Amino acid sequence: MDKAVQKFQGIHPGAVLARELKKRHLRQLAFATGTGIPAQTLNAFIKGKRKLPIAQALKVDQALGMEAGTMAVLQVLYDTRQAVLQQSRHIHPDLSKYRKILFWDTDFNQIDWQGKASAVIRRVLERGNEEEYAETVRFYGEAQVNALASAGNQSSDNRWRNARVNASNKSMLLPEHQVTLTAGDLADSHEC
Repeated sequence: MDKAVQKFQGIHPGAVLARELKKRHLRQLAFATGTGIPAQTLNAFIKGKRKLPIAQALKVDQALGMEAGTMAVLQVLYDTRQAVLQQSRHIHPDLSKYRKILFWDTDFNQIDWQGKASAVIRRVLERGNEEEYAETVRFYGEAQVNALASAGNQSSDNRWRNARVNASNKSMLLPEHQVTLTAGDLADSHEC
């Protein structure tokens, strides 16, 4: 059982059963009839829409020649993994620090902050402001942000430091604040 559990840990046991049936050239209906499990129940289990009760899991183990409890353990491990993933979706940064427009292409309230960490970090590095950057570093950690910044050839260490220096020196104007001078303006400015 340990080998099967390690090999398939976190995978829905229905997928494992489907693989075993295919490998042994067995049809679902024939297997269901042989084990006494209703065909609809077995099909829903294989598709991942249903859990397999322990009594039925033991029948599957016996029919496949697996150690008793293998399918039940796989089901518990799968359920545990799903619960951990569900809980991690509720862990997110301080959303008041982010502008919703930063994630214009997705539903801001549906962002998987843990699962899509690299996409979130890249977006903040590309388009975020200093407050968003600071919250991203606080939430994900400086090491993860710097790793993604260096992988994307962006210097996260210097990006905001340089922006602050440039803003304080007022030597850099953003494109929307730049003034376009015409030839007439230049001619007027050189008059003495």
